[in-house]
Amino acid sequence: MTCGNRSPVRYSSFGPNIEALAALDPYPTADIDPADAGRLEIEEGCGVDVETAFGTKRFRARITPMHPGTIHVFSGGGSSYHSKEWREGNINDVNSMKIRDDVSGFPAFKAIPCRIKKA
Repeated sequence: MTCGNRSPVRYSSFGPNIEALAALDPYPTADIDPADAGRLEIEEGCGVDVETAFGTKRFRARITPMHPGTIHVFSGGGSSYHSKEWREGNINDVNSMKIRDDVSGFPAFKAIPCRIKKA
């Protein structure tokens, strides 16, 4: 799984507070390649559980060209002013601040092993 970047329409805290922008990205998604989605019987918009060594979070599937075997989840959820799904859809909840790059010390949020399955 890759994560860490934000949705283009929810880049900062203003996006969720502007109704027209929030409507463009109404819920957190897990991007998955069409071939992987077919193999896992996952359809566009259905619930998917993303499981890492640190927990499981539910997102909605977004079928889009990806590198096979990779999913992507936008960060930026979890704030009290978000909609319910975005408030609960914080990908950082299934990441760890303890796993860090040996050289820079930066948390390894950007790439982490996971399992994904239809909810």
